[in-house]
Amino acid sequence: MNMYELKNFFYFAALEKAKDVAFTKLKGDFDLLISADTVINYNNIILEKPRDEKHCKEILSLLSGKKHSVLTATVLFFPIKNKELTIKLEEKDCQKDFVFNNSNFKAAFFVEETLVEFDALDEELIEGYLGSKEWTDKAAG
Repeated sequence: MNMYELKNFFYFAALEKAKDVAFTKLKGDFDLLISADTVINYNNIILEKPRDEKHCKEILSLLSGKKHSVLTATVLFFPIKNKELTIKLEEKDCQKDFVFNNSNFKAAFFVEETLVEFDALDEELIEGYLGSKEWTDKAAG
């Protein structure tokens, strides 16, 4: 999967999560919903949240001393009746309109990529980080 396909996939994955919150949990009753999701791209392999401590250690060892990119998708979801937001968001990367319960909504979404290079991580540093539990609920730990 090339970077264009990866970002496109990520746009829509993040949008589906935002739609779920907007329409299933909030039932369309909100003025503005901001949602973000982050993944790690290492050699066109997507690394998401580690399943457990062992998986986190594998990911950190894989990234140790190497370059990777961090992709963050942001979705701004709002009722179209909010004209001020509609005007300000016209320049965003991607937009889509939705209808839910006879009301119109707009989603503006974009992906930012940050290039990261890890120093070499020694066993002591990795074990200390794992013990802190800071890695839980984070992309690639």
